[in-house]
Amino acid sequence: MPWGRIPPTEFNREEFVARYDVTVTSFESGQGTPNFKHWDRSGKAILYQIPPVARSPVQSPAYAAEKEEVWSLSFPALQPTLLSTVPPAVSVSNDGEMMIYLDQNQLRLAALSGEIQKTLPLPDTLADAPRTYILGSSPDKKEILLGSFWPGLCRLSRLWVETGVSEVLAEKTNPPPGFWFFSAWSPDGSRLLFSKSASEGHGTTWRMATRSTGKIEEITSPGNLAICEPSWTFRDYVLVYGYDIKKATDRAAAPGVEQDDFADIYVLNARTREFRKLFSHERRSDFYPVLSYDGRLVAFYGRDRSGKLSLMITDLAGGFCVAIDDPVTPGQPPAWSPDSRSVVYDSITSSKRIAVGIATVRRRR
Repeated sequence: MPWGRIPPTEFNREEFVARYDVTVTSFESGQGTPNFKHWDRSGKAILYQIPPVARSPVQSPAYAAEKEEVWSLSFPALQPTLLSTVPPAVSVSNDGEMMIYLDQNQLRLAALSGEIQKTLPLPDTLADAPRTYILGSSPDKKEILLGSFWPGLCRLSRLWVETGVSEVLAEKTNPPPGFWFFSAWSPDGSRLLFSKSASEGHGTTWRMATRSTGKIEEITSPGNLAICEPSWTFRDYVLVYGYDIKKATDRAAAPGVEQDDFADIYVLNARTREFRKLFSHERRSDFYPVLSYDGRLVAFYGRDRSGKLSLMITDLAGGFCVAIDDPVTPGQPPAWSPDSRSVVYDSITSSKRIAVGIATVRRRR
């Protein structure tokens, strides 16, 4: 990877088209709005969830009584199969083999069929939290990350599946509205990158926990850069999107303008702790970047100056890029298949419904 290369100021669509063929297909679920779409380990099925229709407050008795459906969509045949029905806010492991969900202060680890494989009590330090979310599990499924929220306090905790022991990784007192913890595991599960804090006028402070040594090191983003949604799928390269907090706050004062309208993509080298901007063009925003498992291509959502939003695909050097001609909505980050040939994303149908979009990229011989 040309780490020291100056980011390009213009995309080279012709170079991408000369190298790759792209085909697009989509699937509209008749059961509801598909959510949290990703691939199973084989790459032959896309897993997605249909959340409860109820609009009750999260973790209220009414919401907890609702059920969430987990579906599998075969690829490329696009045949849906209902796998299980579980309590809401379920998390599915990255390899698509395990579900984790909360059920009356119990953590359930289950197969996709719904068969419960293990039950863990929610740690005492989190049991009284009005809201607790499962933020994910490590690639080897040995750790579970939990985000808990009280009035005036947010806490990020790690739970070890084998022992049930937990530790607090980060806390935030008096968090601003919409505060969230971001995290990503290295592909082998040996390192965990997570956000520690962010506030107006200051960049985001990150920490990296190394399992083998037990060490937790701090990584500070440059300047006033607030970075979000890390994606770590290949070696030491972590993709994030970020924006200058002060500039975005000043410009976001305009009607109809959001902070993320000024987001740019950065590559973090987890070994050297260096940040590199992927592009230096003047687009309106680029966000939710995800690197393919072979390290060749990056998929992300991009908004041009006119406000048009597209799924974009580029290389890790930012040298060439193509916009997928399919309406999208940035509900969740896109996700690469294990063979790095296809991307699943949030597509919008002509009837303005959210669908499962799949873009397949084939290198020309």
